[in-house]
Amino acid sequence: MKKNLFILAIVFTLFSCQQSNESLIKKEFKNYVKNNFDNPKSLKEIVSIEASDTVSVENFKMLLKETLTNYDRVDSLWKNDEYKNNINKNILKKEYNFSYSDILIIRSYYGQLANITQNRLSVILKDYNILENAKNLLDSIKYDPPKYGYNIKFRQTKNGELQLFTYKGYIDSLTKKIHISPQGFELDDKYVSGQMKELSNMILECTIIVKRYLEQYKDETEIYDKLNNMAY
Repeated sequence: MKKNLFILAIVFTLFSCQQSNESLIKKEFKNYVKNNFDNPKSLKEIVSIEASDTVSVENFKMLLKETLTNYDRVDSLWKNDEYKNNINKNILKKEYNFSYSDILIIRSYYGQLANITQNRLSVILKDYNILENAKNLLDSIKYDPPKYGYNIKFRQTKNGELQLFTYKGYIDSLTKKIHISPQGFELDDKYVSGQMKELSNMILECTIIVKRYLEQYKDETEIYDKLNNMAY
C-alpha cells in the first residue's frame, strides 16, 4: 500500500510539474501576443499547449560525438590500402598489354586520383585542428539545464479569416525562463547558453569536413573501380 502511495505521489508530482509548465507557457504566450502581434485582439483562442521536444547540451554533445564517429569510419575506409594496392599492381602487370588509348585513359584516372589526394592534403592540417578542437570541447562541456519544448496551437483572425497557427515555446527547466518563437528554437545568446552555441557551430564545421571527406572517398573509389575493370 505504501509503495502504491509513493508511486502515485511521484506521478502526481510529475503531472503537476507539467501542468505548471503549460500554465507558464500560456501566460508568457499571452504576453508575447500583447507585445508582438499587430492586433492582439486577433487571437481568438489557445487551442492546446503540448510537450514536443527537449533541447539540451547532452543532445548537442551526442550529435557531435556521432559526427566525429562518422569521420573515423570514413578515415578508416580511406586508410585501407589493400584494395588500391592490388589494383595498382595488376595495372603494372598488364602495362605492356594496354593499347595507346587505354594508357591515355589510365593516365587520366591517375591524374584525377592525384588531384583528389592534393585537395585532401591542402586542408588536412586545418581539418585536424578542427577535429581536435571538437574533442577538447566535448571534454570541457559542463552541465546545462535542458529546455523543454511545447507546441502552442491557437486560432487567430487574419485577412478576415479564422486560421490555425502553431508557435513554439521553450522553458528552462531550472530558471523557468520562457522563449516564444513562430519559427521554433533559435540559437541566440539571449536564451541559449554559450556552450550550446559552441557545440552547434562545431557540429556544423565537423559535418562539412565529414561530407567533403566522404565525397572525396567516393570519387576515389569510383576511379579505382574503373581501373580495376581495366586491370582484368
